[in-house]
Amino acid sequence: MRYLLCLSFLLIIHTALFAQSKIYVGIGSNIGKSAEVKDIINELTTYLSDKIGQPVYIVSPDKTSQLIEAIQESKIDIVLLNTFGYVLAAYDAPIEPLLVVSNNGNQPTSYQSCILAHVGTQITSTQMLKEKASDLVFNFVKSSSTSGHLVPRLYLNSMSLQPEYFFNDIAFAGSHYKLAEKINNGEAQVGACSYTDLQKWVTEGKLDENNFKVIWTSKPIVNGPISVKKSLSPSNKQAIKAAFLALPKERKELYQQLSKIWHNVQPNSTLIEAQDDLYNPIREMADSMEELSILVGLYSE
Repeated sequence: MRYLLCLSFLLIIHTALFAQSKIYVGIGSNIGKSAEVKDIINELTTYLSDKIGQPVYIVSPDKTSQLIEAIQESKIDIVLLNTFGYVLAAYDAPIEPLLVVSNNGNQPTSYQSCILAHVGTQITSTQMLKEKASDLVFNFVKSSSTSGHLVPRLYLNSMSLQPEYFFNDIAFAGSHYKLAEKINNGEAQVGACSYTDLQKWVTEGKLDENNFKVIWTSKPIVNGPISVKKSLSPSNKQAIKAAFLALPKERKELYQQLSKIWHNVQPNSTLIEAQDDLYNPIREMADSMEELSILVGLYSE
């Protein structure tokens, strides 16, 4: 009997150790599915495997809801999501923020959303947008975009201007630049995108600010964090944290490629510790958890 108990105990220990022998990185659908992004993530997992001393594998489901389900089932150890993706995942799954990108090494880097209208619409304020809504097609970037969909949608909702009910139609441009370019060229009337990126494209001469009017900008939005599963062992959390903190110095080119998944990141950016309360402003934009739950469905499309 004692032998059987000892054997059972050893099997339990072996199973626990085996379960911790692999690390899985969950990639949100918002990060991108291009060959370039996949190459960057593959290179990142190789780097992490070497630094952590454990095999690291990628999990990249098509929908964020699938990723959240995998986190709930303890199948994901490290999570890369955009801002709103993290807020939604943290609401439903046991994850915690570990690190966030910073341009100055002290404060998290943030970005802004905006609503813009082509000058031909003669819309110069959100009140005019509301008055003319029934004649307009409102353009978003894509369903999973924080600054190009979810934050401006929450703002429109706060104006009692739910897009599907009050605009003639809605459309998705696919990327921030495509949306801004369409409005710049008069191919689209109104829409929402990253204000931070919009300013950059104007400065670079890619867009003419005389062709459109920015009628609303959001408060600063902190970039999505690198998160980890709460139940991960303290030693694994520390090893993962140390590996990411070393990345900008040890693999500068890889880090700079990876940093493109975030907004408003400068060449000499780094990573700093993140706290969950950095994302409370996003939570506070929603009137209720019910509204966030509805957005979970929109985000997962």
